[in-house]
Amino acid sequence: FKQKTAYEIMPSLVGSEMCIRDRLKSLGIWTRSMAYASHTPTGELDFVVLIYRDITEEKQREEALRKTEEHLRIIMEGANDGINYIDKEGVIIFANQQMKEILADPYPEGKPISAFYDEENQKILTRHLKQRWKGKGTVYEIELTDLKGQKHYLRVSGTPYRDKDGVIQGAFGIYQDITREKETEKALSEYKEALNRSFFGTAEALSKIIEDRDPYTSGHSAGVARLATAIARMMGYSEREIAGIYISGILHDIGKMSIPVEILVKPGKLSELEMSLIRTHPQSGYDILKEIDFPWPVAQITLQHHERMDGSGYPRGLKGEEIILGARILAVADVVDAMTHHRPYRPALSLEEAKEELRKGRGRLYDPQVVDVCLEVLERGQHDEIFGGRS
Repeated sequence: FKQKTAYEIMPSLVGSEMCIRDRLKSLGIWTRSMAYASHTPTGELDFVVLIYRDITEEKQREEALRKTEEHLRIIMEGANDGINYIDKEGVIIFANQQMKEILADPYPEGKPISAFYDEENQKILTRHLKQRWKGKGTVYEIELTDLKGQKHYLRVSGTPYRDKDGVIQGAFGIYQDITREKETEKALSEYKEALNRSFFGTAEALSKIIEDRDPYTSGHSAGVARLATAIARMMGYSEREIAGIYISGILHDIGKMSIPVEILVKPGKLSELEMSLIRTHPQSGYDILKEIDFPWPVAQITLQHHERMDGSGYPRGLKGEEIILGARILAVADVVDAMTHHRPYRPALSLEEAKEELRKGRGRLYDPQVVDVCLEVLERGQHDEIFGGRS
């Protein structure tokens, strides 16, 4: 390599040293050179000492670090999610472009992250930062209002940052904007609610049409549905399952549409032929409802609600666990409502008489757990609330 470094610079040095970094292309290395000049008493250059140190690995590490930082910057700036880094005081040290857009602030650095949270969401932030300073990562959802007043629903993933000694110095946060997702969920929920209202309204309208043919059982289906849902709720059913029990109760007698009205309102004892026709209504109801794509086993509950634990029921003579639980619940609710209300062929029983009948049939005719829960519901004084004061 050229000797310019040593001989053109050295005359300007007076017993001193100079450090120069240079690349020796011929050798393919980087060096750090130290030059020492010595002069005679008269000021003339006496000799020069040049010391070269190979710093190629150091330069390679610097270049790798520079490339890594550049790649990291490209990744962070190109990310679809907001990314920030805060110190232990909660002050934003770094925010990528997406984070700045979420905050609607082009210069968020130096500001506390809490400044962008309302009072309620500040509590959520504080709770999760406490976990982060304990060394734990957290994931949570918050609602953030940017400087323009626009609300963002965000899913935040926070991770503590430790230095080389393992001491937590701050935390990284990844902010995923889920506003559209939340808005879609809300719209879908509202749609489902409207659909449910329409669905329940249609079921209740059908029940009304059925009961209009038999004035003696007016309100029976609604009473059965309310008692069955009260039993199911006390048994720990989910609200979704309870909705299915309610619909089953409302529609359980839909098969009576195929029974001549003269039989339904006959005041005396029914003949064997008439009883055989009455016993077809669960199957008729099943045949109607099985074509409807319910999210619950409504058709099966309707089919089995006259089955009994000892196999003496109808239409299929099922027994015990062969009868689905929803049908066992409906069976108890159905007989309680029927016994406590007037029929053309008999007067209404008192509530105490109906409860005694349940006890007699417990385990033999009716599921024992369902009977126990039903008795508890009735003993809590919910009779009028459930049956709507019908007599």
